[in-house]
Amino acid sequence: MKKTILMLVFFIFLACSSNDASSIATKYTKAMFEGNFQKAIEFLDIKSAKKKKEFTSKLKVVSKDLEEETAKNGGIKEIKIIDSNQKDNLIFVKLQIIFNDNSSRIEMIKLVKNERFYKVKLF
Repeated sequence: MKKTILMLVFFIFLACSSNDASSIATKYTKAMFEGNFQKAIEFLDIKSAKKKKEFTSKLKVVSKDLEEETAKNGGIKEIKIIDSNQKDNLIFVKLQIIFNDNSSRIEMIKLVKNERFYKVKLF
């Protein structure tokens, strides 16, 4: 009985956690624009500790700039998926970030499927 309940909880958790490319692109973008570079780095396709350290310092600077832009525009109102295209093993997700002052910005996020999950590919 305990195994059945545990399996049920696991499948509910799995179903509720969205790992499709558009969802990952949205979460990554939100983290970057809110200045949460440590959360953003979780979504990156990084295989070595050396690269992770290198990306961390770069993302920190970029995320800080995006956070300032977001604050200047009154925060994020909404992030919309405009388009999503697949080419070979890459998926390109085009997003529109709409700020509370009704200004907006378009971003293109490139993702790759890494094992079972999509990850943001910077280069």
